[in-house]
Amino acid sequence: MGGVFGGVSVLIWRRRLSGRLGGQLLRHYGETDFITGLRAIAAMMVVCIHTGGFSEFSWIGQNVTEAGKYGVQVFFVISGYTIAATWYSGNGYRDFLVRRMARIAPTYWAIIAIAAILFHAGLIPAPHFLTEFGMEMGSYNLLMHASFLSFLDYRIANSVLGVEWTIPIEVFWYAVLPLLLARVTSLRGFAIWLVGLLFLAALTRAVFGALDVSVAAKWFPTTFGAYFLIGAACYHVRSAGWHRVSRRAGVVMWGAVGLFFAVLIAAPPGGGALIGLATAGILIARKDSTGGGVWLDSLPMRFVGTISYSVYLWHLVVVALLGKAGLAGVQWFALVVVVTIILSTITYLALERPTNQWGRRIAERITA
Repeated sequence: MGGVFGGVSVLIWRRRLSGRLGGQLLRHYGETDFITGLRAIAAMMVVCIHTGGFSEFSWIGQNVTEAGKYGVQVFFVISGYTIAATWYSGNGYRDFLVRRMARIAPTYWAIIAIAAILFHAGLIPAPHFLTEFGMEMGSYNLLMHASFLSFLDYRIANSVLGVEWTIPIEVFWYAVLPLLLARVTSLRGFAIWLVGLLFLAALTRAVFGALDVSVAAKWFPTTFGAYFLIGAACYHVRSAGWHRVSRRAGVVMWGAVGLFFAVLIAAPPGGGALIGLATAGILIARKDSTGGGVWLDSLPMRFVGTISYSVYLWHLVVVALLGKAGLAGVQWFALVVVVTIILSTITYLALERPTNQWGRRIAERITA
């Protein structure tokens, strides 16, 4: 009897804790809470590669660590899904842009400003690409970042945080993808546009390669458009309830998980595209979240996923501030994760969540 009562007490405690965290901190998306867990994985992948997380564990650890760079592709596919979800549930283009920009801009501006202050105060070293291209962290650089136009000049596109190149790309597709979605009404239409965006990505690489600035293509929006469109297509498939009625959903789901881990372990060519496809497979085939799972929709995963945007922006600043701290490998990775999560929680509670709520209120006034 004592074991039964003990188990019931633990269950009640977990539910109360979940309720408190859900109301005070965690993002809640109902049936798609698992997507927040995917964001957690993407964020940890990026932190892993920048800290050499598992590189000391033979070739497998090295491959897993190196594959951390594909966390960006996971974020892009999820972002395409979120853009579609926000667009179709909103009240027009202005409503959509206000909500998305309120979600992403204030935290980005704040952490960019903090990094610039720390750099000019001599508390962190110059970011790698700032020195590689011989640029300064002056008014031109910061204004280009603040306006989300830094992708137009590859010399400063990644020169403040070391990871911020993805944010102007997201903003670019915030502006463009809804216009495309307003005209695409079928999966056939998505397929046609996907081919077009893949061609555009190849053309972008070819043009910058011909100009002898191939690095610019890595930080340019048109290189990654297909990932956003795939994410939007996943929203349509999932909204239609395919994952509930198809007998193949389970096969697709576990096939996607297997592909994801295969890329992490085996490091095949085209890893970014394969991770993007694996993410898409999970998005369309994963069962609805129940709020009590032990995997993607568990409390720890949803917590890290909730603050993942701040984790992504903060972690290299933390790396610069700590300066290795005499650690390496898993210990260094763990220390950076802990400090980054603390800072990210503060940022989320003090800035990210309030401005997100403010954006929704402003959007409601605009469309009222």
